[in-house]
Amino acid sequence: MLAACMPGLPIDFNAVGAWFRRCGLLPMLLSGIIVFETSALALDPALPPSGNFDLTHWKLTLPDAKATEVFPPEIIQGYTDTNYFYSGSDGAMVFWCPVTGGVTDSAKYPRSELREMFDPLSDNNNWTGYGTNLLKAQCKVSQIPSSKKVIIGQIHSFTGKALPLVKLQYNGGKVEALVKPSPNQSDDTRLSFGTAELDSLIAYRIQLADGLLTLVVNNVTQTFNIFESDPDWTNQTFYFKAGSYCQDNAGEASEGAKVAFYQLSVEHSPAVAQPAPAVLQIIPGTSSSNGFRFQLQGKDGARYSLQVSDDLRQWSDLLTTNAMSGIIDWQDETATNAATRYYRAISL
Repeated sequence: MLAACMPGLPIDFNAVGAWFRRCGLLPMLLSGIIVFETSALALDPALPPSGNFDLTHWKLTLPDAKATEVFPPEIIQGYTDTNYFYSGSDGAMVFWCPVTGGVTDSAKYPRSELREMFDPLSDNNNWTGYGTNLLKAQCKVSQIPSSKKVIIGQIHSFTGKALPLVKLQYNGGKVEALVKPSPNQSDDTRLSFGTAELDSLIAYRIQLADGLLTLVVNNVTQTFNIFESDPDWTNQTFYFKAGSYCQDNAGEASEGAKVAFYQLSVEHSPAVAQPAPAVLQIIPGTSSSNGFRFQLQGKDGARYSLQVSDDLRQWSDLLTTNAMSGIIDWQDETATNAATRYYRAISL
């Protein structure tokens, strides 16, 4: 699991580490982000869900009459609801959602579900499709409604029409993903991941990395490039969801969807900065009789390859070097007899 350090807030890492070790968690510090990995063997049924899982960046929606939301400060204090959100006998984090449950303003179906809070204090601060954004989970579906469907994980968009980008759904013994090719349309593309019996372990990963959506369910992998499908996705922001989003709203109160989680973790890595594109320009006073002299203007310390072509199809290297000061002067003495010659610089 992951807890991101809030900028400007002092953190006593010794105290944090001691607290998580008491909970059976192993902390690791990776480039300014604290990552907490939970083993299923460490789950303690005597603890509330927040004692076994890092829920500092999640809020909870309940399927009670008001579709109550419970925010991170209350959850991490040991929040439990004996009906809808609790630790099972094996320490799993259990989500129960009856078909008769209350729904949120824009929803058709009830849910007992976590919503990622990238900023625990605001719904408005979410992440983009750039960089690497990963949700990892292990869960078991033990009950389904008469529709046979329950959503166990999502990437949901926040901007625009705020449609779900992907919904990972258990559907009558099959696991499938419903992916929206466009943020402007409600149509879904369906990706299949094989079968899973009730009460069997479903291990899944939902990753969005620079527009490439990758889903892995029980070692079956499917990919979908959303930026290529519709560039409008580049303007969206997103958040993860996980739990029991029951896809049914009719029946007795005893009918519904129950999902138990044994692992839930989130990781976010920013997009890697690319070297600035190089600019080539002819140095004033260049004479074709002595070969062309030009200057490459790039980023300090970046590595570039200078290439030449007579037809814009076949390119060959002139020079591969670091631009230590960001500027390289070069003279191509082989260009004296060329009728036409093209040059380019490639960032390496």
